[in-house]
Amino acid sequence: MSLTVALALLWYVYRDFPLSELASKLKEVKYGWVVLSIIVSLLSHVVRAYRWKLLLHPMGFRPSLFKTFLAVMVGYFSNLLVPRLGEVTRCGILKKIDYIPISSSLGTVMAERFIDLLSLIILTLIALVSGFEQCKILLHETMGEKIALFKGKKFYWLIVLLLLTVGSIGFFFVKKRNTSKQHYLIAKMQHFLKALLQGLTSIKHVKAQGTFWFMTIFLWILYFFIGYLVVFAIQETSNLGIAAGFSLLIMASMGMSAPVQGGIGTYHVLVMAILAAYGISKEAGILYVTLVHSSQMLTIMVVGGISFVASMLLGTKASSFKFQDLSSSKHETG
Repeated sequence: MSLTVALALLWYVYRDFPLSELASKLKEVKYGWVVLSIIVSLLSHVVRAYRWKLLLHPMGFRPSLFKTFLAVMVGYFSNLLVPRLGEVTRCGILKKIDYIPISSSLGTVMAERFIDLLSLIILTLIALVSGFEQCKILLHETMGEKIALFKGKKFYWLIVLLLLTVGSIGFFFVKKRNTSKQHYLIAKMQHFLKALLQGLTSIKHVKAQGTFWFMTIFLWILYFFIGYLVVFAIQETSNLGIAAGFSLLIMASMGMSAPVQGGIGTYHVLVMAILAAYGISKEAGILYVTLVHSSQMLTIMVVGGISFVASMLLGTKASSFKFQDLSSSKHETG
């Protein structure tokens, strides 16, 4: 279903733009800026892997940066196949190559995603209260109904429903606490939830708090430059300023956050809309989104594919070492 939506949006973007004209426009691009954008994107993946590494430390896990990077890239690669599959996939990869329980790492990924969402909300609020008029107008047009929801009674009913759901789950586990030892599934679920909760709360236990939050800010600065550098690759967009780059960051983040494979379609529509608000022609807008999105997806496919192969080899090697250790222990015991 999500792929159908993505393809429909993609068709909507390119329906009136002949591929021959796109090919002609691509010849005029200054590809040095695109290559620089790709390098910055790779650095952002390394920063994300390092930040995830910091979140795992309070739980007693010390994976190398190389391993967390492999897991992150395989996760991105998985998102191209099924939306949001990457969050679980990278935890599975880390379990395979470093024996870190999925329940524990998944909690840290959820915490990480919460921070990302909070960061995007803060950036959006800055755009709404700042002088970025084009971004402000577009946000009001695209999010007007969603924002209105928080002003009405429906929002309070959602809060009540959420509290009732959480309360019911809590009551269920408290009630079953005394019999959990006799009920294997409940015991396993309690263990999983406990590990998940530890992962979610790992942020406050990170010792290097300054480094963690610096990496978070640095990550968004890199995201800004991934999109902003490419504006200089196209003649028509090369005059766009910092405010336009900030607006592009917000719209691009929203597009990539949509539950479709790799932000296909949603990224194109939202970014083209903000470019149009800054007076950029549809043709230049299509060229820009094609360059940015295609270069990023190609990077993820290549690096993610290599990371997948590398993680499989590491996982096989790690399993072999573990088996040898167990065999040696049994032999010594015998």
